[in-house]
Amino acid sequence: MDEWKQFQIDHFNRMAENYDSSKRGIYTNSISEALRGLIKGKDVLYIGCGTGTLIKNLSPKALHGIDISPGMIKQATRNNPEHSFEVTDAEEYTPKRRYEVIMIIECIDHMQNWKQVIRNMMPYTDTLIVSTTPKKWYPILRVMETLKLKMREGMNRWVPPSELEEFLGKCEKIKTEMEFAVIFVKKKGEKG
Repeated sequence: MDEWKQFQIDHFNRMAENYDSSKRGIYTNSISEALRGLIKGKDVLYIGCGTGTLIKNLSPKALHGIDISPGMIKQATRNNPEHSFEVTDAEEYTPKRRYEVIMIIECIDHMQNWKQVIRNMMPYTDTLIVSTTPKKWYPILRVMETLKLKMREGMNRWVPPSELEEFLGKCEKIKTEMEFAVIFVKKKGEKG
């Protein structure tokens, strides 16, 4: 395993037990609010699910979550026993079946090859939901991390919303409250 991935595993394993306490408030609530109507009652694959905090208010019919961190998956299983979870690397993962929705929320900047992950997922869904954080928030998020008001994200490579939108082509763009995140919804058949 390469150094980048090992760092991600080690970092998120260390953070897993206290991760949920850093994911409360307007940031997480704004993302949940934007996703609720897209996820409620749907069969969902959640790439980079972390501890599954985001799932609580979304009410999917069924959900399978994957994450590279065993610590995060342990917490996700504890937090959401009604859903299934798996420790695996999204960059090497192939779904075993189709899903109504596949979502990759706030984690593409932790992936070395996020474009390949998206390409690999498209044949397995009619709706792909991907998000990233606008650059204007990065200095504020770093200060929040320093003040321990937010969990440290560790190593990441910021993916600008414009780059993600260009890669996805034609898609719906949803901005969360205060534009904490930009969420892209790509429907099958929409050409770039």
